[in-house]
Amino acid sequence: MTELLLPEGTRLVHVGPHKTGSTALQGAFDNARGAALEQGVRYAGRTRHESVAVRWVTDRILPQQNPVAAEKRWRELVTELTESPEPRVVVSSEFFSDAKEEHVEAVVRDLGREKLTIAITLRPLAKILPSQWQQYLQRGMTHSYDEWLDRTFNGTSPTPSFWQRHRHDALVRRWGDVVGFDNVVVIMLDGKDYGFLPHTFEELLGLRDGTLEVPEDLVNRSLTFHEAEMLRAFNVQYKAEKLPMPLYDRLVNTRAGHYLKHRRPEAGEARIETPGWAIEAAQKVGAEMAENIVASGARVIGDPGTLALGARPRSEDEGPVVLDPELSARLAVGLVLAGQEVQEIDLRAARRAAERPPRPMTAREMLGAARRRVTGKGTRRH
Repeated sequence: MTELLLPEGTRLVHVGPHKTGSTALQGAFDNARGAALEQGVRYAGRTRHESVAVRWVTDRILPQQNPVAAEKRWRELVTELTESPEPRVVVSSEFFSDAKEEHVEAVVRDLGREKLTIAITLRPLAKILPSQWQQYLQRGMTHSYDEWLDRTFNGTSPTPSFWQRHRHDALVRRWGDVVGFDNVVVIMLDGKDYGFLPHTFEELLGLRDGTLEVPEDLVNRSLTFHEAEMLRAFNVQYKAEKLPMPLYDRLVNTRAGHYLKHRRPEAGEARIETPGWAIEAAQKVGAEMAENIVASGARVIGDPGTLALGARPRSEDEGPVVLDPELSARLAVGLVLAGQEVQEIDLRAARRAAERPPRPMTAREMLGAARRRVTGKGTRRH
């Protein structure tokens, strides 16, 4: 324990990136808030994942999110991280990995450079590819997996955030350049030991073994291949009708997509598999990243060589995609439920606005109203 234990006063910021166990880790921390607090560790934030606050500070706020409220959440998070009396405080959000250099500077300035430690969790790039493609589909992307892979590796990526997040050596460098590489901890995940991630954080923070347990009901699985292709077909039609993306975010991304993922896939359902050429390309990039991370001087836990591991390549003799009607029905029902939920949210907001007492007019506004009555300006003419 003493080998990995961070000093008292540490503010530990886990920055992801995406698809490296962040959801499981956040669930474990959220589930163990009380037990961790008793041991002198505070998990900062009001919810499992303070994504809105972190989206605000990294300039990636969603269209339906209120920027004023999002900034308030960030300020509250900063206060909790910097003023809590516990010996160690931790926050986790994969959206920190989207931070560009100016955003990193802003985060570090707000949280105080001298007490910060940055934790980065990494897994093989070849295994991230299918997970990240299906995640982009849930944001409305229409590119097939092969199309997306080709453009991702040939320099014309339709999703530039991929390399912002998953050029892992650059991610380490962005944070290390600001906080110092001796204050960056890079954790190489062990794909065969699912307890490795929570146990490593227990050791970093001085928590008893078993404090961080991932809740069994926390679902963040990737879509199967057929689920992903069904959603992609929906996205194509949605964009062909020129429907608004803020509506898509409210219906599909935050609601219907989650409903779809709560079904339990059959044992034989096809997973998203990567062609051999893309696995080889990912292994080459992974090996290069591992070498650069080791050379950076960051503290590495686990085997850096895992970044260059491959995955089972896709069989070349696959037939045409045939979708199960049940999947289409599942998505349709998810959209109906999402529409119902969105309507209820909007109705509640409208009721609150109607019940809110009118704001008293200021002296300036009363003077302006009186002037308009005298001069007749602003009255309707027929």
